[in-house]
Amino acid sequence: MFAVASGVNVNPNIFSDPSQPREMMEVYSLGFAAIYFCLTALYWNAWRQRRQLKLNPLEVTITLADFSEKLGDAFIGLLCALIAYLLPPHETGNAGWFFFLIAIWSTVNGRIFGRKIRRLRAVTPPEELEPLPGA
Repeated sequence: MFAVASGVNVNPNIFSDPSQPREMMEVYSLGFAAIYFCLTALYWNAWRQRRQLKLNPLEVTITLADFSEKLGDAFIGLLCALIAYLLPPHETGNAGWFFFLIAIWSTVNGRIFGRKIRRLRAVTPPEELEPLPGA
C-alpha cells in the first residue's frame, strides 16, 4: 500500500506464495480488530460498573465516548479484513487504505460526544474534575 503511494518499487518476489499478501493483510486487520474489541470490553465493563465506581455524569459520558470510538475502530479492522478477503490477491494491499476511515470515525465520534462532554464539564463541580489522589 505504501509502496504504491510513495512510488517505491517493491521486489515482486518478496512473497513466496501469491496468497501471502492477502493472509498478511487479514492477520493484521483481524489482530487490530481483536485489540480494539478488548479495549471496547474494558470501557463497556467500566460503564457497566459506573454505579460501583461512582462515576459522575461527565465520567459516564467520557466512558461512552471512548467505548464508541474503540468499537468503531474494531469494526474498521473487521471491514479491512473482509475487503482483503474479497479483493484479488494482487490487490489486497488496497484494503489497508480503509484504515484511514479511523480518522473519519474519530472526527464524527468526537463531534457527537464533544458537545456533550463540554456541556457536562461546564456544570461539573471543580473538585470532581481533579484527578484522584495518588493518580
